[in-house]
Amino acid sequence: MSNEIVSGKFGSLSPENYTMELIILCIESGMLSTAKQLEIKKALENEFTETAMQSTRRQSGSISESRAQLLASSVLYRSDVYLLSLRSHEKAASALVNMPMSSILKQGSAEILRLFEESMKIFRNAYNTRINADNHEYRYVTEKAYDEFRRNYSAQFDGAGCPCNIDYPLLGQNACDSKLKGVMFICDYYRCICLENKLCRLFSEADIIRLLESYAHERNDDYRQMYLNIAEVIADNLLGRAIIGKPLALELTENDVKDIESRCKGLTADSITSLLEKGLSAYYKAISSPPLYMYLRQYAPAFAIRLGIAVQSGGTAGVFTVIKA
Repeated sequence: MSNEIVSGKFGSLSPENYTMELIILCIESGMLSTAKQLEIKKALENEFTETAMQSTRRQSGSISESRAQLLASSVLYRSDVYLLSLRSHEKAASALVNMPMSSILKQGSAEILRLFEESMKIFRNAYNTRINADNHEYRYVTEKAYDEFRRNYSAQFDGAGCPCNIDYPLLGQNACDSKLKGVMFICDYYRCICLENKLCRLFSEADIIRLLESYAHERNDDYRQMYLNIAEVIADNLLGRAIIGKPLALELTENDVKDIESRCKGLTADSITSLLEKGLSAYYKAISSPPLYMYLRQYAPAFAIRLGIAVQSGGTAGVFTVIKA
C-alpha cells in the first residue's frame, strides 16, 4: 500500500462516517476488487437484516424508514469502532481489504462492549475528582448524565446514539462539535472532563469560586446558570500569566492585563502561540501531569487567535478575569 495514498487521501477521513468514507477511498485507489466490494455489501446487508429481526423480536412486518436508518447507522458504527480502534488509516484500510466484513462487525461489537465498561471507570474518575462548583451544566455531566447514558444506551440498535443531554462545553470546544459518536464520544468526553478536573485541582475551590464569580460579575450574570467551561476560565488566566512569566496561579491584575496586551501587540497568532508554549513550559513541573500539560498546549493555538483579535480591537480585558476582592 502506498504511503502517499495513506498520508494523502486517507488523511481527510472523518470518524463520523469512517467506514463508508474508507470504502470509497479504497475503491478510488484500486484497493478493493469487485468481488471484495460485493462481499462487504452482502455482509452489511446480512448484519442489517439480523439486527432488524432482533429489533422486532423476529415478528413479521415492516419497520419505519427512520427506524431502518437508525439500525443501518448502528451496523456501520460497529465497523467504525473496530477500524478506528486500530488507530491508523493504513491499518484500517488493510483490515478492510483483508478481513471479512463479518469479522470486522463482530470485532466492532466486542470493542463497543469493552468501551462501554471502560466508560464506567472513566466516569468514576471524573465523578471522584469533580469540584464543588454549582454550575448547572457542570453538575449535570459530573453527577447525572452518565447514569442516563448507561441506563438508556443500546449498543445493538442505536450504537451511535448518545441518550443523554450533554451540553457542558469542553476546553476550547462545544460538546456538539465532537466528531465521535456513541460510546466513543462518552469515553473521550469524560477523559477530557477528568483532565479539566485535574486542572481545577491545582487551585483551591475557594479561589476558583472567586474567579468564576468575578467572571460572571463582569458579564452581569450568575456563573451557576451560565453556559461556560470552568477549566477555560481558569486556563485563560493561567495562559495570561504564562505570557508575562508569572508563577502558576489564577490571579491577574489590571496592570497584568495591560502587560499582556503590550507583549502581544503586533504579533501574529503563531507568534503568540510560541509565547504561550514557552510560558507553559515553565509550568510543566507544577502541573505534574503530562496529559494535562498536552491538553493545555492543544488549547493554546485557539486561545492565541482569540487573544490576537482582542489585542487588535482593544478588547484584551474581555479575555481575562480580574478577580474582585
